[in-house]
Amino acid sequence: MKILFICVGNVARSQEAAAFYNQMTRSHDARSAGTHAVNGKPIDPLVVAVMAEAGISMDSAARKSVTSQMVREADAVVSFVPKEDIEWFEIANVEFWDVGDPRWTSLEEHRVTRDLIKGLVEGFIARHRQ
Repeated sequence: MKILFICVGNVARSQEAAAFYNQMTRSHDARSAGTHAVNGKPIDPLVVAVMAEAGISMDSAARKSVTSQMVREADAVVSFVPKEDIEWFEIANVEFWDVGDPRWTSLEEHRVTRDLIKGLVEGFIARHRQ
């Protein structure tokens, strides 16, 4: 199942979700992108640190802007941004996750966000394997 995770800057949440999905499914089926991402810029260093704590290297991760093609190629889309911010993509199969943006927060807050996202990804995988 091809899945696209979308957040605002592609700095933290969608990057973490895609990395967890790919690790848990032992695949490369998840991608991440941002509605307002600056292509090629590195992700938040605190994300790299907290994901390393979880055993996932994000050292080479870079930001990507979401495109209509990414949406078309996905079997499912998970958005960390509200529907009104992505409705122009006309996404039929979208799930919205209410997880706050950890940007400009502490290392501990990044850990809390990481763990929340990990749990959401685990639940997503369990629901879609049935």
